[in-house]
Amino acid sequence: MRKSSVRIARENTKIDWAIRDLVIKASINILEATDSPNEVHKFISYIVRKIYEDKEHVLATWELKKLFEKAGAIVTVGDVRSKLGDLLVFGVGRFYVVEVKPTPPPWGGMNPAEYHLYHNILMNTVVYCWREDGRWYWCPLEKVKFNPEKRRLEVEEKYDIATLLSLFRG
Repeated sequence: MRKSSVRIARENTKIDWAIRDLVIKASINILEATDSPNEVHKFISYIVRKIYEDKEHVLATWELKKLFEKAGAIVTVGDVRSKLGDLLVFGVGRFYVVEVKPTPPPWGGMNPAEYHLYHNILMNTVVYCWREDGRWYWCPLEKVKFNPEKRRLEVEEKYDIATLLSLFRG
């Protein structure tokens, strides 16, 4: 009988216990600081939402990785929590840093910070890819603009992912 990945992960890392221990400790710290069960509820809701968003991001990154590989690219998954690319995609004479977004634009949060970093060091190699209505789209960094009033990134033009994937086909 084949073990499930969840069972293997639990046996090898006990990660679910580690996460639960951190949540319990943080909840107690919040109660000690605020004496407010409502603050604990807000914290837990926030953590659950962030874990769900991270899961969606990881799944989208993995799906896009497979699409690039199928097109003939060599793909390395970066640290999806970092500010320098989710995927590094290599082909003959080509290299892209790929920012994967599981949702369509506009994007806020930490995205403006990484955008400014890309503009300073990697302008011609960064592409943004995202899923919208069940399809993948992309655009080069120069078609992504920062809106300072809204503190969001907005896309001027989008392209079907097939046009980017075709660059890696022999």
